[in-house]
Amino acid sequence: MIRRLYDIAIRLWLVLEPLMRRIFPAVAKRSSGIRAQKAILKERSQHKRSGGPVVWVHCASLGEYEGALPVLETIRQHIPNAAIEVSFFSPSGYEHVQPHTSWYRTWYLPWDDYHSMHHFIDHIHPDIVLWAEYDWWWHAIELIHQRRIPLIPFNVVFRPGKYPLNFIGRAWLPLLKNAYAIAVRDRHSLHAALERGLDRAQLIGYTRIDRVRQIARQEVAFPAFVHDFIRDHRLLVAGSTWHKDEQLLAQLIQSDAFRQWKLLIAPHDVGASHMRYLSRLFPSASYWTNPSQSARSRVLIVDTIGWLNKLYRLADMAYVGGGFRGKIHSALEPAAYEIPLLWGPSYANSPEAQEFLRIGAARAISNANALLQAFEHFAQRAAHHRARAALREYFKKYEHPSSKLLHLVQSALQ
Repeated sequence: MIRRLYDIAIRLWLVLEPLMRRIFPAVAKRSSGIRAQKAILKERSQHKRSGGPVVWVHCASLGEYEGALPVLETIRQHIPNAAIEVSFFSPSGYEHVQPHTSWYRTWYLPWDDYHSMHHFIDHIHPDIVLWAEYDWWWHAIELIHQRRIPLIPFNVVFRPGKYPLNFIGRAWLPLLKNAYAIAVRDRHSLHAALERGLDRAQLIGYTRIDRVRQIARQEVAFPAFVHDFIRDHRLLVAGSTWHKDEQLLAQLIQSDAFRQWKLLIAPHDVGASHMRYLSRLFPSASYWTNPSQSARSRVLIVDTIGWLNKLYRLADMAYVGGGFRGKIHSALEPAAYEIPLLWGPSYANSPEAQEFLRIGAARAISNANALLQAFEHFAQRAAHHRARAALREYFKKYEHPSSKLLHLVQSALQ
């Protein structure tokens, strides 16, 4: 039943796509990219390239790519003759990655009608397919199985009642039973997979861990005004914040507990409208692009992009934004620096966040009083050290997931 509805939905979308291109810019970008891609595919030989194995890695968008990048780099290092093909569904991934790649090729994944997907796979000629997280397309996976190509979904999370274990997602589970392996992110997912007959599930961990740890080890030259701003204070870095997060932080900095601290905010939205809002909320704040008063300011606002995952290096504590808008931003990025973590009430999207709460390295808050209490708790040296030790143990337990996934790839290619 679900399969029939799926095919009807795909056909209906293909009929409506010309209209959708006029309404949604992302659809227009994707459609334009696929049209240009068809010309390239026609010019390519349908014979497999000589040399090493062809490894096809699919990512829905940029977030999945961040988790896949350590895998790509590991394959490149240990299977240097491999030809790597990376596909995206979303323009957010394709347009960010495509201009900057030289050692693999990027593609848009076609819409999942049988003919388009058949044509695409015939030209890619993969020897193995790695599928990041949940962007599972029925015909694509069936065609991969029909060609007896090893398939490894990775960074997969299984949670009762959540996709893919909900009513709709369960229809896809039989397709996964034919996978070479299913690389899951945590022990809960492993148990849930095995309970549902997915006996090829293996605990590999979240490959994005390798990426955030790599960034955390890099040396960074911060502008002098940043060090002038911090000086002898402890620092709370708030990343990817929204209005509600910022309102609570504005109350926090007025408390006696915050006297020896400073606040650095890297908001999700750095547009002019949001900057005006922040200027009213933090009237004496200094700004990254205009830091003349930073040494005397208690708040520094990062009104540009590209710094957040590095700024956590300077922090004694981190606040992760988004918890009042449905889902938090990455908890892994600040956790990689082994500092206590705070966020709002909506964190179910992140298995890592749930684990950080369980091990005592984080607290979820719902109002200003809860934020103050959580801040005061982790500001204590003993609690701060316990949180850091817990995060060290976490990363030790889940270290090098990309290398573990590489072993599966090498085994499948033998």
